Amino acid sequence: QQLSVSLNSNTVLNSSDTFLQQENILSFTLSTISDDITLSQPNSQTPLRVYISGQALPSVTVDCTLNSNSFENLGRIAVSGNVGDCILFASLDESLHATMMIVTDNGQKVELRQQSIVIGAGQNSTVEVNISSWIPTAGTVKINLQIIDGYGRILAQESVTVISRASGWNIGIHSFNAEGDIRIGIERAPTYERLANTICQIYISSDDGDWEVTKIIDVTGSDYAPTILINNPGTLKTDMKLTATLSCEQPYDIDDNDEDNVMSTFYKEDSVLAVGGDDLLIATGLAAILIVIAWLAGLFKVSSTKTGNEASSSSQETAISADAEDDSVSDKLSSKQDALKQQQAKMDDEIILHSDSEDTPVQDKAAAIEMIEVFDEVEPEDTSTLGRFASLRDEIRGGEETITSAEPVEDRMNQFFES
Repeated sequence: QQLSVSLNSNTVLNSSDTFLQQENILSFTLSTISDDITLSQPNSQTPLRVYISGQALPSVTVDCTLNSNSFENLGRIAVSGNVGDCILFASLDESLHATMMIVTDNGQKVELRQQSIVIGAGQNSTVEVNISSWIPTAGTVKINLQIIDGYGRILAQESVTVISRASGWNIGIHSFNAEGDIRIGIERAPTYERLANTICQIYISSDDGDWEVTKIIDVTGSDYAPTILINNPGTLKTDMKLTATLSCEQPYDIDDNDEDNVMSTFYKEDSVLAVGGDDLLIATGLAAILIVIAWLAGLFKVSSTKTGNEASSSSQETAISADAEDDSVSDKLSSKQDALKQQQAKMDDEIILHSDSEDTPVQDKAAAIEMIEVFDEVEPEDTSTLGRFASLRDEIRGGEETITSAEPVEDRMNQFFES
């Protein structure tokens, strides 16, 4: 065994004993015999003394293993129980006293159910490594298992690197629409802020494998959950099945609900056609021609409509005039009928008076009354349009065709009965 001593200067030392000096490091060979080494330094009368005493240590064999699968859910749940084991063989001359411990790469000590190990001389034993409810912070963790004996020697050392994940968080796909453009809505739990320095992505692919795309998502960059927009790829057809998968890098690759990380839908082509530069010019020209044609057709239509409106207005005016005339005729006919009724009543009164003054035979009276009734009978009124116009014409002409006698009614009655 070699013993090394460090000096606080690079002073070159000399000695009759064997030693090795490299700048400020001195190396000595240990043995089971004690030795006192004197070192002289130049320009000094005071020598340096080094006392060396060696001891043979017992030979111990230790073999440890750690099971990385035991840390699969580390961080999401508390890890407890067996995570590995150690096989120890003690020296034939001396019993073994050792301590078992687990320390992470960031200096965190993990609580074990058993730490002290005692094995008799010439004996061997298998010791389980049992952890007691350990939940580290999220991230990559290097776990170091060490067995140290009573002399301070590290008898065995085993390490494993695992991923500590986090619990109490979740992100997922809220909506997936693929009609022309592809739009994917993301939902997140209130604890999303822990993903501030984590890269998340959305992967979309078709079932036939001919089309795929990956988009990086900033989950914490906004006050609202992000929405992913992918412009119309132009290569997808209607009813093609698309699948979107949401994921984040370790240690946030597993959340509380893995069912909302995948969603599928069927693509529907956009009905709106994309127009290129040349097609746009052609479409613009055609649109201008159609506008001119529509404008000309609009003028003819306005003219035709105007003529129709005038004809309609004239018809309406004629109908209104006819209605007014009909109303006037009706009023005049009504007045005439009232006058005739009044005249008939007057004649009846005169006939009665005349009959009372003269002793006219009853038969003659009856005949006179009968004749008067026939004479005064009013013909049925023609209520048709032509009849009403004819009545109106007769009313306008007045007494040109109708002659009314100026003789008294008594003289006319006498003439009637004498004839």
